[in-house]
Amino acid sequence: EKALGLIILGDKVIRRSQRALLVCSSSGTAKNPHGNDHAWFIGIAPESAPRYAACALVEFGEHGSSAAAPLVRQML
Repeated sequence: EKALGLIILGDKVIRRSQRALLVCSSSGTAKNPHGNDHAWFIGIAPESAPRYAACALVEFGEHGSSAAAPLVRQML
């Protein structure tokens, strides 16, 4: 629950219609014994009254915050 309370800030703020959208999010890495790890990221928005959820899984992406988060930002 604490991980989902993180807000995306700075250049990672999700924007929609020129307004910042506060997002609850979590990222992670899934170990892969056959190569580079898989990356995932989930975002739920808006933070005050969630209506949308998006999740991205990038095979062999290694890090959720750098590989999968930009995809969720585009979706939201």
